[in-house]
Amino acid sequence: MSRATSRAASANGRLSFEVALQPREAWHACLLYLLEDGEQRFHAPHDCVGEGRRSRYSLTTTEWLKTVVKIETSNEEFYRLFRQALEDMAALRLPIRGTGHTIFLPAAGLPWFVAPFGRDSLIVSLQNVLVYPEFARGALEILGSLQAKDDDPYRDAEPGKILHELRYGELAHFKLIPHTPYYGTADATPLYLITLHAAWRATGDKALLERHLPTAEGCLAWIDKYGDRDGDGFQEYQTRSSAGYENMGWKDSGDAVMYPDGSLVKGPKALCELQGYVYNAWVRMAEAFDALGKPDRAKDLRAKAASLFERFNEAFWDEELGFYVYALDGNKNKVLTVASNAGHCLWCGIVPRARAKRVVDRLMDGLGHSHAVRRSSGIQSIQLPDRLGVAARQRHHCHGLQILRLWRGGGAGRARRERGGEPFPAQSAAGALHRGRTHREQFPGSVYRGERTPSVGGRLRLHADPGSLGISTGCAAQ
Repeated sequence: MSRATSRAASANGRLSFEVALQPREAWHACLLYLLEDGEQRFHAPHDCVGEGRRSRYSLTTTEWLKTVVKIETSNEEFYRLFRQALEDMAALRLPIRGTGHTIFLPAAGLPWFVAPFGRDSLIVSLQNVLVYPEFARGALEILGSLQAKDDDPYRDAEPGKILHELRYGELAHFKLIPHTPYYGTADATPLYLITLHAAWRATGDKALLERHLPTAEGCLAWIDKYGDRDGDGFQEYQTRSSAGYENMGWKDSGDAVMYPDGSLVKGPKALCELQGYVYNAWVRMAEAFDALGKPDRAKDLRAKAASLFERFNEAFWDEELGFYVYALDGNKNKVLTVASNAGHCLWCGIVPRARAKRVVDRLMDGLGHSHAVRRSSGIQSIQLPDRLGVAARQRHHCHGLQILRLWRGGGAGRARRERGGEPFPAQSAAGALHRGRTHREQFPGSVYRGERTPSVGGRLRLHADPGSLGISTGCAAQ
């Protein structure tokens, strides 16, 4: 302890202080700690939190904020929203060793997900590609270096697959958990390809494509050989690990995928959004191969994408529902649960324009909040899980990707009509992203003292259609 004006009593793993304060008096103490990771030791900072502006973190954050996109606006609400989003993202930076704190991988969230995640790191890189494209560089570099090379059922690893989560510590060291890293995700691999293309288009850096082309080829091979488990042309998943995840999409809790009667879908599952991710990845990589002077590869991917577009819209659309089904089960029967996963299909471009408005209208029906998208249909009695902080991350992933596409199907006009013609105020939009339970409610006894749980999927997103900005294809967005 340091700077404490009263002595500490230590008992039962706790430090206690007797504090007597007069009106307008303050009490303060600094806790000095030592963190150990194997042979590495990390000492507490010398600076007091009361002098935080002079701390190393504050100084590095100030320097980082100089590198991101700036916005000038007369709308003070929007400016404060954007500034807060940047500062939240600064807290989620994982510096990459050997880069001098100049390149970062975005962590998945505080406090339990400060670790490399495939899906989370890639999605936040996509969401921030116009604000800070270096996130994408960091994610592509680190996740590419950890791409699976071998077949390992315990870790759900297959050659070419992008990881789900990497952990350190005793359990990982002794292989008591599969997170060394664990590859139990069905979506990180196509999302890697999507992020690679987006980063190239945002920066105009062709060398980025060339550098990560071997990783991209591995991803494409995995999609064909392992992502399509039974050769029917659709992406399915099923764990092979005794410690693996039942579900490997962005709704990854064990009971996330249900039939309309609430019973769980077991066995291989072909989620609707996985097909959209792969379609989008193939379309994007076709453009990348054209730029790399490989027209035959581009032609092949466009043909595969066109075929998937037709087969998906035949197999996953249900006319009676007027909506895309949640998934196909192991027997190729439709899982007729109405869920927000179809919103990701809008983002991916696999939804025909003639159906887009019907999808948007169904997504926005029965809203509990004027700026939110329901994760499960209000007309059904089932309720998707909402615990362990998963729900907060799920909401952010869901909204973040769907908002980028809702306007194409008429969603922006629908939302404005519901508000009496008014646009979304920035403050209300921020509230929609953080309307979940407080952190203490989700994580009783945890040490994080923020009122909300920071999550990479919940930060502010900037999205622009290059055509609306007058940016021609092939140009970097400046």
